[in-house]
Amino acid sequence: MKSLQECIKDACDEVGDPHIMSFYNTYSGRGMYGRQCVGIVGTVSDCQLIIGHVIKDLSMALSRVAKESVLPDYSATEDDLADTENDFDKAINQLMNFSQDNMGMGGMIFYWPDLEPIQEENLEIGHHDADLNEDD
Repeated sequence: MKSLQECIKDACDEVGDPHIMSFYNTYSGRGMYGRQCVGIVGTVSDCQLIIGHVIKDLSMALSRVAKESVLPDYSATEDDLADTENDFDKAINQLMNFSQDNMGMGGMIFYWPDLEPIQEENLEIGHHDADLNEDD
């Protein structure tokens, strides 16, 4: 299963309008004292839409493993299903643990202080990483 950070990035790529919705890989929010995390910028409804798509993608991955664990032609086991269920629960809990700041002009950033940035070698070129970092 891909990381939650990658799921958020992928949802921004698939759903978000790049002119109004952006993924940020190295945001440092209020009270983070220089630590960096992932975030998404857009209107509140845009950010909620991205979170909804992440939940949908995670549940589709869980469903796929569940189907594979009961069909004789597939290799997934009950242990695989239990691991995937645990990963799903952990990802949903992390996804719900976001912070938000007003960016002005109707824009918001939703960010996840506990989700470290995606490693550079795994980050596709073209994603925003603008200077949105706030002063500590």
